[in-house]
Amino acid sequence: IVAFQDIRNYDEESDASDVFVYRISPTGQYLWGKDGINLTPNYDLFTASPVVCITKAGNYIVAWSAAEETFRDSIPQKCSVYVSKLNKDGEVLWDTPIILQDTITQYFFPNLIASGEDDFIMQWIQYPVIEKPMPGKIAWRHIYAQRYGKNGDPIWSNNVAIFDTIGIPPGTYLIPESKSDSNDGIIVVWRIGNGHVINIKAQHITSGGIEKWEHNGINVCADDDLDQDYPSFDYNP
Repeated sequence: IVAFQDIRNYDEESDASDVFVYRISPTGQYLWGKDGINLTPNYDLFTASPVVCITKAGNYIVAWSAAEETFRDSIPQKCSVYVSKLNKDGEVLWDTPIILQDTITQYFFPNLIASGEDDFIMQWIQYPVIEKPMPGKIAWRHIYAQRYGKNGDPIWSNNVAIFDTIGIPPGTYLIPESKSDSNDGIIVVWRIGNGHVINIKAQHITSGGIEKWEHNGINVCADDDLDQDYPSFDYNP
C-alpha cells in the first residue's frame, strides 16, 4: 500500500493537492488501477504527509494533514487531520472521514498504529490558534492520541495528552514517531527544546489509553544538559 500527496489535478499556481493511495501486488500489478484511488476529490485543500496502516482485519487506514494554503515548515493555518478507511478491494468504507478540526486548535502530522482486530490508534500534533501573533509569542506544539473503532468512533473517553507543556516549538523537524507495543498500545518517542539543547522523551500508552510512564514522558538520557537528537527506536515486547 502506497499513499502520497499528488498535484496531478491542479495547475502550478494552485495550493491544492490530493491524497492518492495505490495497492501493488507482489508481482507489481496495480490492484486498484494505474490511476490509484483519490481520497480527496473536490476537497480543494493542500493535503500533505499521508500515512497508512493495515489492521489485522486487512483494512487500510489512511490519515493526512490538510490546510487551505501550502505549508512546508512551521506555522500552518486552519490545519486539520483527515482519516479514511478502505478495504482490500479499494472501497472507501466510511461515507465521511474522521476530521480533527475546530476554531481554536490546529491539527497536523498524524501517525497511525493498528490496534485490536480492526481498530487503530492515531497520534498527532496540535497547537492553539494565536489570534494576534506578537514577537516572542510561541504556539507550543502538543502531542495527543486517540483509539478509534472499526466504524471510526473514538474508544477512549478523552483524547490522551501525551505531551501538553512547553518544549516543542514550531518546526516540523520535531515530528514524533510512534510504534506498536505488540499489545494494542503504542510507544511514542519525540524531541523537545530544552533551552539551547534538544532532549529525547518517550511515553508508553496502553490499549486502554493509560500512560504507563510519568506524564509528559520520561527523559531517555539521564543528563538533560546534553544535546540528544535524531532518535531511532524499536520496542521489544
